[in-house]
Amino acid sequence: MICFVFNIDGQQYALPLEVVDEALPMAWVTRVAQSPREVSGVLDVRGTVVTVVDPAHRLGAVIREATPSDFLVLIQSRSGRLALRAESLVGLVDGPLEPAPPAAEGQPMSPG
Repeated sequence: MICFVFNIDGQQYALPLEVVDEALPMAWVTRVAQSPREVSGVLDVRGTVVTVVDPAHRLGAVIREATPSDFLVLIQSRSGRLALRAESLVGLVDGPLEPAPPAAEGQPMSPG
């Protein structure tokens, strides 16, 4: 299986390539009042509003403010298009991968 690999808090994570639409440099994210902690806000991507999610807290990673050097990984999930914040991009990997560590708060982190 070919996977798209990126870094969060110095750890590598991967998603199946078929759920990844594209990766973009960090852009201005509009905060949404009273949104869940993992939702950074929304972003206009070529006329479509996309929810931006920071998966760090679900992964047990250090939660930090976004920086201009970060990236947004746009994915398709069962609930629609999402953008995941990543600190850096690694690229494509073909082969077996190790499973992610258990999610914080006992909730799985999945693309859909």
